[in-house]
Amino acid sequence: MSKFTFTLLTNEYIPDVRALLLNSFFLHEPLNERFGYNLPDEVEDFIDDVVKCALRDQCSFVALDGNQLAGMALNTICQKNDASKANKYQSASLQYIFTMLGLLHQAKNVYDHFNVDRILYTAVISVDPNYRGQRLSEQLLEKSLEYAKESLHLQAAYTETSSYYSLKAFLKMNYERLYEIMYETYDKEKLSNMGVHDRCTLVGRKL
Repeated sequence: MSKFTFTLLTNEYIPDVRALLLNSFFLHEPLNERFGYNLPDEVEDFIDDVVKCALRDQCSFVALDGNQLAGMALNTICQKNDASKANKYQSASLQYIFTMLGLLHQAKNVYDHFNVDRILYTAVISVDPNYRGQRLSEQLLEKSLEYAKESLHLQAAYTETSSYYSLKAFLKMNYERLYEIMYETYDKEKLSNMGVHDRCTLVGRKL
């Protein structure tokens, strides 16, 4: 039995969610680490957007160790023909990343692949460094997928992974690789020497 308590994201957890985004996700995620943002100013609009969407759609989960936020899966419900986010944020680095991720979707349309009009999207999954190595990402995904299927009646889910470890976690949860871009092939000047984090991958699965 897990020592963590899993619950839907509500307003009371937002300060801790924002702190985890700033202090973990934007420091340790490989692409974010490579670009070295001016925190918090450069990513404030992204954080505002992802938190707003997560609260709106009520399908995101937090993992708690007592009162301590240990991890989170920020999910949204995407609709077919939703607008691209490539030019939505002020940061040139964020625009660069979302433009690259957009190419994954140009190559593989998840709505057509799974024959759906609505789909669960995991925008961010992040675990406090103090709680890593406890399968927390997998547990957060498991809760998210179960809720999406049983309570929201969604039939598919997807995300884009940008690191080796996040890809590994999603593949363990039976996501399939739909398309991937090798960083060094895409932009040798900016994205070479990324170690094991050598690609971004579009992954998805039926529910």
